[in-house]
Amino acid sequence: MKRGDFIFLLDQSSSIGGPKRFKLVKEFAKKVVDNFRVSDRIKMTINVGVILYSNEAELKMELGKHDTFRKFVKALKNNVKFEGGTQTRIDRALILANKVFNGEGGDRPNVPNYIILMTDGKQNSGSYLIDSNLPNYARPLWDKNVTVLAVGVAEAQLEQLRQLAGKTGKAIYRKRLEDLKYTVNELIPSECSGKRVSSLNVRYIEGSNTSSSCSEVIRVVAVIVVIVVVAVVIL
Repeated sequence: MKRGDFIFLLDQSSSIGGPKRFKLVKEFAKKVVDNFRVSDRIKMTINVGVILYSNEAELKMELGKHDTFRKFVKALKNNVKFEGGTQTRIDRALILANKVFNGEGGDRPNVPNYIILMTDGKQNSGSYLIDSNLPNYARPLWDKNVTVLAVGVAEAQLEQLRQLAGKTGKAIYRKRLEDLKYTVNELIPSECSGKRVSSLNVRYIEGSNTSSSCSEVIRVVAVIVVIVVVAVVIL
């Protein structure tokens, strides 16, 4: 299993819908990390950090502080709580993430770095104080070989997600917050491909539930087998 340092950038603006709806965002993060779990108590091969952002951005979980799945889930419950806000300042979240990936924020040398950004809106603009050109903020991360995986729902704009992902990441859009759970297999390649995070490529996905699964392949194979068996019996 490949190693990696992951930072989640989670939108907590008021449009998410409050603490109850924010639980869907936390469940999404939990499902992603669960892909790397050996057991609840065994140390994971990945380090995970969490940044919450709205008007401001704040580091809620430091890299390397929660090295087992059990510790991660506990910290996600106790430390990552919805506070709300009136803006969607993706730029500030990216700036803070860049500071964490500086070798002093728990970032390990010679380990692949990933950002998983989730938003339900677009970068705030309309003020001369706010630069809505997101590549300006993503580029310092790209220069450090950080892969940006941008996931948007509801009012998020696919074009902004693409700008964030750049040439090495992924941009995924779903219509509803409830559909976040369907993005996990798109972020982390499934068992069908046998690939892991180190082989991520750019993919732009739209829809509410378009992810294909191993079960679909299995169903097709099962139908083919049945047809073959029937043909043999007839002969």
